[in-house]
Amino acid sequence: MAGFVMSSTAPQVVHFINQTTINISHALGYKPMVYIVDSSGHLITADVTHNSNTSITILFVIAVSGSVFLR
Repeated sequence: MAGFVMSSTAPQVVHFINQTTINISHALGYKPMVYIVDSSGHLITADVTHNSNTSITILFVIAVSGSVFLR
């Protein structure tokens, strides 16, 4: 598949508390799949922007706490 990078490593995890915007820098070298769970463990949606192969910005409608997983 063009543009898809398969990784056998564990996802990079970023925890956050009461945020409406999260800026994440990473050294993965590609635009990773992003999934977000709230502090109760529920998958949540957000506006995710891949600024580059090493930077992501995530925007939430309301302030939330949880974890971002990059794969």
